[in-house]
Amino acid sequence: MLAAMNRRLAVVAFSFAAACSKAEPKPAPPFPPVGPVNPPKSAAPAAAPKAGPTRSETPKVEPPRPADPSLDQKTVKSPTGISFDVPAGWRRFAPGSSMRVAELGPPRAEGDTTDSTLVVTYFRGGAGTLESNIDRWLGQMLDASGAPTPRERARIEELTISGHKATVVDVESGTYKDTGPMAATTPTVEHARLLAAQLEGPEGAYFFKLTGPAKTVGAARDAYLAMLKSAKL
Repeated sequence: MLAAMNRRLAVVAFSFAAACSKAEPKPAPPFPPVGPVNPPKSAAPAAAPKAGPTRSETPKVEPPRPADPSLDQKTVKSPTGISFDVPAGWRRFAPGSSMRVAELGPPRAEGDTTDSTLVVTYFRGGAGTLESNIDRWLGQMLDASGAPTPRERARIEELTISGHKATVVDVESGTYKDTGPMAATTPTVEHARLLAAQLEGPEGAYFFKLTGPAKTVGAARDAYLAMLKSAKL
């Protein structure tokens, strides 16, 4: 009987040892965190800094045209019979052709790199009708498409000066391209402005035409009108 009991204890001990020897089950790995279905795109590379202006892109500053010391810098008196005041600070130059009564230049506005020029011409007996001259001036100021400036974009007004009729045309913006006799030597000016007047004289018309960078011509407008109104025929 004692032997049978010992066998039973041995069986129980063996079973217990076998149960302890089995490896405990490993816990299941956790679920991955929930995220976007599509992985995030990598950030776009930063744009490269823009290169600064090259030497060729730097605006060229032309030296101002010097006044002619042999000419009266305060008053123009022409043998054709007209006289008028030269605005303060303006320079007077020797005329470039026999058709020109006078050439003058107003001071440059800050930032402008080229001169503006006023040319006064005279044609005894006339030089076309007023309407044809207005059309010619508008044709010299081109819009962004390269077409002549339409009349509705120009400011046209009439004045009476020394008892004579004057018509003033003002085109505030465009590309100036000369079409007259001096076109070959007159540079094209972008972002330009034109002030032109036809003053009827006893034996012919005088023309006062100021062209150049828009800032300078705009700043000179009041002085231009004062000069025109000072004319005596």
